Amino acid sequence: MKRHLLLFALWWLTATTATAQFRVFMPEPKCTPDTLGMAQLLVMYDMRSYVDTSKQRKPREEEAILEIGNGLSKFYSYAQFVCDSVYADDVARKAPQETILGHLNQYSNYYLTEVVCKNYPSGQCTVLETVAGSTRLRYEEKTELPQWQLTEETDSVMGYACQSAECSYRGRRWKVWYTPAIAVGEGPWKLCGLPGLILKAEDSEGHYLFTAKGLKQCQPPRPIIAKLAIHEAVSRKQYDKVHERYWNDPVGFVSGNNPNTTMEVTDEHGNPVRPRGVAHNPIER
Repeated sequence: MKRHLLLFALWWLTATTATAQFRVFMPEPKCTPDTLGMAQLLVMYDMRSYVDTSKQRKPREEEAILEIGNGLSKFYSYAQFVCDSVYADDVARKAPQETILGHLNQYSNYYLTEVVCKNYPSGQCTVLETVAGSTRLRYEEKTELPQWQLTEETDSVMGYACQSAECSYRGRRWKVWYTPAIAVGEGPWKLCGLPGLILKAEDSEGHYLFTAKGLKQCQPPRPIIAKLAIHEAVSRKQYDKVHERYWNDPVGFVSGNNPNTTMEVTDEHGNPVRPRGVAHNPIER
């Protein structure tokens, strides 16, 4: 019997196919989370990003969290964490579809979908992502530290005196401000390796900006967890190919991965659409 994807909360986020994104939310397989380590410090960042650099006038804004433990860290979207938690609770309670859709529309406005676990396992970086809400992937790569050039510039972020550093890393030129007052060589996304916590980072094109807005010491330390088992292990090359398939034809991607389903996608006027060439501007290129 065919299932209808609308039963799993498929919705259209924008009216124009050039910048549209959609996700199909399906319940996660049952899985006991893995404990990667214990977080001693939490950092909240404001994140600004441009998805469509040719047409987007205003950046997307969201919050991200960096959990820092002893020699490892986890960086992820706070909005995605909230959205996934609310959705899982709704499904467990067998909430009406109208309730689920309402919550998804309320909590789903995020662009950062990767979860970056630095130095897990030791000497490696593990990246988790759920593509289009249903395809869960995981890849590991050897840790590659940015080659920083320290500068003489100084600034203040959250009242902390900061020094500046620059690097070319993963296809972008980055400028960051780090504070030696917090002697942790960590930062947002995959940025790390300085003699202090990175509190602000921006690429030279202005496509991505991370600015710390809050710090919290964990007393006692709290677990850093990730659901590794439900994410299919792939190579980085395979991971990139999956994204290319989705960006080129999102409807075909979801339908192809869920052959026993039918799908309806409409614009805000209820007219059927078949979006292709979804705008994307990945942080790493």
